[in-house]
Amino acid sequence: MTRQFSINYYDIVALEDVSDHIVSVEEAAANGMTKGTVIEINLRDPHLLIEYLSDAKNRDKVLNSFIDTGFNIKLEIDGQHFATKQNLALAAYYPGSQMFHVRFSSTDKKMRFTYGDHQRLNGATGTEEFDFEEGLSNQFALEIELMIFDFTSGNGRGGRDLDGVFIVSKKITPLIYINKNLFHNFDLFDPESLRYSQSGKSLPQMIGFV
Repeated sequence: MTRQFSINYYDIVALEDVSDHIVSVEEAAANGMTKGTVIEINLRDPHLLIEYLSDAKNRDKVLNSFIDTGFNIKLEIDGQHFATKQNLALAAYYPGSQMFHVRFSSTDKKMRFTYGDHQRLNGATGTEEFDFEEGLSNQFALEIELMIFDFTSGNGRGGRDLDGVFIVSKKITPLIYINKNLFHNFDLFDPESLRYSQSGKSLPQMIGFV
């Protein structure tokens, strides 16, 4: 058996509180379907959605809405096929501009900085490790992996973006996931706030996962 339901977009937008909407779930014969979830979107004017998803910075975030190797999303747009990228290796992005690879886990309460092979680091190599316990709560777990870049004069990106996953409004930025689900909220963490600091003391150009 399969379970299915449908929602009318125009009914939803007409509500003051979307939680008032009652969704009726129906059971139907599987008809040879394999395991998984199929989402079908029928629009009066599909061109707006096609235009939105044809932009890599929009499409790639939809495809990578979850950090879960067992959850794959596939899109077909005008005969082109796109899928979740299971290996978003930060080291693959702009290798000539990498300064620091930063990792933190609230499990072991360690912050680790690995130096990139970058001319501004004066030949520094290796990894430095720091204990970090201040302000941590036992009520949640926190995992951070960031790649921090220097794109100043003479240290450009050196090519096109590999994808649109980490691009927001033409700028690179890390992604915030809560319970493995992509959460767009720049009030929670906005890398642009670092630009208000003195340029020599801030590192606003970063990608990764929080």
